[in-house]
Amino acid sequence: MTLEGYRRFYAEEISFTGNIHSPALVEAFARVPREKFLGPGPWEIASAEIRGASALGTMQTSYTRVDDPRHLYHDVVIVLDKAGDINNGHASTLARWIDALDLTAAARVYHLGSGVGYYPAIMAEVVGPGGSIAGTEVNSELAARAQRNLSCYSNVTVEESNGATFDPGACDAKLVNAG
Repeated sequence: MTLEGYRRFYAEEISFTGNIHSPALVEAFARVPREKFLGPGPWEIASAEIRGASALGTMQTSYTRVDDPRHLYHDVVIVLDKAGDINNGHASTLARWIDALDLTAAARVYHLGSGVGYYPAIMAEVVGPGGSIAGTEVNSELAARAQRNLSCYSNVTVEESNGATFDPGACDAKLVNAG
């Protein structure tokens, strides 16, 4: 199977595990290359269940090291900064939240906690070229990576900011998912 085939399977998995209603959102997950936003491998991944049990103190979080991008196309979190406990987000959870925004073509969205830009790219695919995504990210390294990763999206901007003083202007929807 091609990487595009894995991406399509992943989108369908996210659709079922996240109970996603928006066909445009599912299609966005099938189109946006997750590996582009994560940087070069190898990557470290973990299930959300293991991370949750770790937070409760019932088990130690363990990560699996992978070097094949096909392994990124599952409903797992991917380490961005292990020391800072920063990951790329649990895809079906973020998908559920984005789906609840009920985004339409040409919508304007503000995303606080844009990370490396993967979820702003997903939302940009949903709102299309007539819509826009304004994002902020407090971590300067992640903000710079997001800006590079999103350079091909003319309808997305990400600024380094904690969001407290950032004015996104009038928005149709806001997504806040900062750690």
